[in-house]
Amino acid sequence: MNLRFFCCPILIYKKIDKMIKDLELRGRSKDTINNMVCTMKAFSRFYNQPPELFGEKQIIAYLEYCIKCRYYEIVVQEILKVRE
Repeated sequence: MNLRFFCCPILIYKKIDKMIKDLELRGRSKDTINNMVCTMKAFSRFYNQPPELFGEKQIIAYLEYCIKCRYYEIVVQEILKVRE
């Protein structure tokens, strides 16, 4: 299975390709590599830019966005459980 094209059918940027090679050399599992590639692609889609252009501010803002989305998802799930 080629993990470079497994997660989603978007253009693979140089940084993602390099990241995959580095992770393979470090002996990371295929699942770990796939999760990291999917995360990088989602990050790239969020800003609609290649990862080479990201800086610390963008990374922090994206992580805050993910945390808020996850928090709201958990809250909604808890509300739905209470209604059952």
